[in-house]
Amino acid sequence: MNRITRRDFIELGAKSMALAAFAPALLNAADQKFPFTEFGEVVKAVGWNPNADNAFYILQVTDLHINDVGPTKMENKYKNKSFVDDINKLSPLPDLFVETGDMVSDTMRSQNSWPRARAGFADMKSVLDKINPKIKQQLIIGNNGCSWEMFKEVWPDRPDYWSMDHKGIHFVGINGYKTWKPENSNHAGIVLDDEQYQWLKEDLAGHKSQTLVLYTHEPLPGADCHLIQSQILPLLKDWTGEVWNIAGHNHRNACMLWQLPKTTIRVVETTTPIGSWAPTSGAYRILFAENGKITCSVLRWLTCHGEPLGFEIEKPQEKWGMFKPIQESFGDKLLWLLMVGAGDRDMRVESHKVEDRISNLRISKGGSVVYRIPAGKVPAVAMLILFLNPECDFDVSADGKEWRKAEKCESKKMNGTVLYVSDSLVSGAVKDCYVKIAPRDGKEFKLFGLGAVKI
Repeated sequence: MNRITRRDFIELGAKSMALAAFAPALLNAADQKFPFTEFGEVVKAVGWNPNADNAFYILQVTDLHINDVGPTKMENKYKNKSFVDDINKLSPLPDLFVETGDMVSDTMRSQNSWPRARAGFADMKSVLDKINPKIKQQLIIGNNGCSWEMFKEVWPDRPDYWSMDHKGIHFVGINGYKTWKPENSNHAGIVLDDEQYQWLKEDLAGHKSQTLVLYTHEPLPGADCHLIQSQILPLLKDWTGEVWNIAGHNHRNACMLWQLPKTTIRVVETTTPIGSWAPTSGAYRILFAENGKITCSVLRWLTCHGEPLGFEIEKPQEKWGMFKPIQESFGDKLLWLLMVGAGDRDMRVESHKVEDRISNLRISKGGSVVYRIPAGKVPAVAMLILFLNPECDFDVSADGKEWRKAEKCESKKMNGTVLYVSDSLVSGAVKDCYVKIAPRDGKEFKLFGLGAVKI
């Protein structure tokens, strides 16, 4: 292995995660001047020919959080307008409309929230039913509204995960929340249940040379998504067609690239067009397709009152940032890595005020988690690393009883926060030692995993 300095290593890690790729676009869109105000103008500008073979376009709307707004309040807020009115005026009409989750708000797996979820889904249905019936609709589940049983009550004929082929492109929508338990609070991470994983494996097997548009509520590079990454990425290792991951969740517009062995995932996040999450302006996304490929992405901006603002053409893909997962970011410097839910439990010896969620530990104010680091697990020329959000306090102990603050803690903002720990008790230990992780300044935080890197 090539050795690098501690400073070089930290800078390398920060650059490799390329968070700049997630830079939100036009945060104050209501104050922006748009070069295109008419749909026909933007169609001409992007060079899309509606008369070409297999030419069509699709819409994505996400994170509507109907319980925060409600149909009546929506009409008042929009002065009797909404994103639906705007969609129905597009000419030609889109072939497909997809809502990518969080149709409702604050409803969990606990059955106590199910009446609210059912009412929210029913409200959402009353809004979506106003979309021109010539436009095919597909829906997926988000972390808000993960009570998919209530989704099925309102839409008994709609699957909560699905796939379809349309004019040479393969579309897939997944439900990453079927493994959540009633005690799981929000933001527990996404993972496919066994039945859905087997379905997806079989579904993708015959489409490896096609363009794949994969709808997930949370974007695949998210810090909470390491478990579903371990499921989906192996299924795409021989994929030769283009792959698009269309998502929401973070209430922002962002684009990035994720290089796979034989293809590249184009990750696209979209903000919401309505409600308390878009107090001044919002947007839905238009994806143009031709000859079996997505050719261009465009944002349609609206004011918070539903009045049209204009169209924003997404920057060219060669200007998108590049994402690397944790495992790849450190290359051969990574000695070992244990992510929450994927091998860390054997080293976890004590927890207090900790919620063990699907892909992270939620550590509340006054809580802590203790890991036992086996002797030699972190060599003398290595550092312990923790992946968390936000930062935390970190103590070490030789026996798990007497504790002191760890030496030389540094942190860098990556996909979440990476805390680097170089401590004489941890590095090069000749016997087991213990590390205690607790919230800083009394704030709760999430722990995603821990590992060691060579310096």
